[in-house]
This record gives sequence, C-alpha cells and structure tokens, in this order.
Amino acid sequence: MLTACAALFTVAGAAAQTAPSGQANQKPEFEVASVKRLPQDAGQPKRLVGAGRSDPGRVSYPGATLRSVLSRAYGVHPDQVFGPDWISTETYSIEAKVPAGATAGLVNLMLQNLLAERFKLTLHHEMRNIERYELSVASGGPKLQAPAAAAPAAAANPTPGDATGPVPTDKDGCPILPPGQHATVTTLGNVRCGSFRMASVSDLVESLRLFQGLDDKAGGPANVVDRTGIDGQFDFTLRFAKAPLPGAEGEASDPTGSPFLAAALEKQLGLKLVKKKGPLEVLVIDHADRVPTEN
Repeated sequence: MLTACAALFTVAGAAAQTAPSGQANQKPEFEVASVKRLPQDAGQPKRLVGAGRSDPGRVSYPGATLRSVLSRAYGVHPDQVFGPDWISTETYSIEAKVPAGATAGLVNLMLQNLLAERFKLTLHHEMRNIERYELSVASGGPKLQAPAAAAPAAAANPTPGDATGPVPTDKDGCPILPPGQHATVTTLGNVRCGSFRMASVSDLVESLRLFQGLDDKAGGPANVVDRTGIDGQFDFTLRFAKAPLPGAEGEASDPTGSPFLAAALEKQLGLKLVKKKGPLEVLVIDHADRVPTEN
C-alpha cells in the first residue's frame, strides 16, 4: 500500500526491510543488474517476467516501459503512475540476479533502488481522481462457495503434465482444477472460463485485471479496486463472453447467450463491477533520465 504524502520522496532511500546475506545496514540490491535503453524500432513492450515466476532467482524485463516497471516495483496499476510521455513509449531491457533468500517485498525494494540509481529517479505520492473499476457486493449478496472439503482424486483430475488424459471439464466446458492448482483461465471461442479453488476475492481482482486487459483497446490491464470487504477463500467458476470493458451496470450477453463480464460477475458470483472516478493514491515522477546509466 502506498503511503499518502505530497512531499518529495527519493526512491533511492527506500530500504526499510532487512536484506539477506548480512546487508541489514545497506540498501537492498541485486547481486548483478543490467539496464539498457532499447532502439526505437525494438517493437512493442514485452510481458514482464519477475522473480518467483519461471526463475525465482532472476528478474527479467526484456522490453518494458518505465511506467510498467514502476507499476511492478511499487505494486500499483500503470494508471497510477504519472510522468513525462516517454515513460510509456521508450522501452528498456532490465535483467537482474536476485540474492538467495530475498522475499518478494525485498525484490521490489531492490527494483525501486535500481531504478533510482540508473534513471536518477525521484518521485512523490499524492491523491488524484482517476477512473477505475470498483468491485462490490451486488444487491442480492455474494454467491461464493466455501472450498470443497477435499480435492478431487488425482485419477479423475490429472495434475499438469500427467499423461493419463486431458484436464476434465464441467458441464459448461470450464476446466476442473487438478490438485495443487488454484486458478486457471481457458478460452472457448468467444467465451472465457476462469476456474478458482481456495481463492480469495483479491485473487479474483488480480484475474479481473488480466481478463479486462485482454479486451482493453489500449492493450493494458484494467484498474480494478476491491470494495467487497469479503475475506476468506472460496471455490468458484466465472464464465463470460469476451467484450469491451463494461462502463456501467446492466450489461446483457453476446449473440451466443453468454453474459459479458459485469453481468456474469453479478449473476454467477453476486458481485458488481462498476466504472467510477474517485480518489486513488498515485506516483508522480519528479525527475527521470530518459537514457539510464548502463552497466
């Protein structure tokens, strides 16, 4: 969560957590880091790959904008990062080796410090009215189900890589999750199925950002804020037709009869998605070098 303040904040000073390998009195830093500005013809920004994904010991952003990397480092939506136009157009290659034992929060601090050092970056936090989607409880109440008492048997529900057969589906064609898997999304023509096991509303919100981002003409993830107040874990499936982002309540369905996202959320999960404009804390860049200091 960002700290509300309008005073100038130099990200190089963000080092409040204990670093591994006896670095308690030092800024958290990667073991090795490379930052390079890419040529103008490098193509579209690539999807970010961070620590804890395919390689937990490496952070890899092969072609990302400064806005997207700041979004990842500070845990905010890209719409909450403000600065010069080039932070959304210039692309950079950032590769770094993560010290053993570093937590996700510590990796974010390392990334913040790396950006401060290489881009001479300074920024501050303030409140602004921006457009976002709010997820709240619909008038009929939530329809989320408590997790099943036990996971389905492996024989009827093969784990990823199991050669016994394809992952089974329910009556609507949505995948039934194998043991140990908590979420998956399948596209069936014009319809998407999201299957969740022992998932929180926060997990759903993260997925909604991706669901909507796939339909966003701007090509970026949607800014979804959780206003449900619901805690705990649940099993649920969300099936909806691909469509442009909902602007308000009252969406119906596409020609195939499948509901669009907002209508599916209300009908299937008892949750309401509404586009609103309201105060959110944002990052405002005070200074950043367009050409970073390289290795």
